[in-house]
Amino acid sequence: MHDHVRPANHGPPRKPNLTPGGSSASTQFGELMEQELRLKREAAERAFEAKAEKDRTLMRLEELRFLATSTKDLDDDDAYWIKKQKQLIKNKMRNDLGDEDE
Repeated sequence: MHDHVRPANHGPPRKPNLTPGGSSASTQFGELMEQELRLKREAAERAFEAKAEKDRTLMRLEELRFLATSTKDLDDDDAYWIKKQKQLIKNKMRNDLGDEDE
């Protein structure tokens, strides 16, 4: 009476174990992709840190160059603002040096 009923399908067929060590090829592929993505992320983080350090170094060089700016040939108003900026740079450098001692 029920000869037309098929057995229940319990999900997709299982993939055979294709590699030694008990993991399937798809599992190994997934692990390799995960490792590759982790390595790429780590490389990107290192590149970001290197660029940030380069930017900080360039900023320090610009600040040092600015500190060498002479105000002797400037009018008093211009000289005041240059000296004011130099003082800000010196204070920042003092703070940065204090942070390195910690």
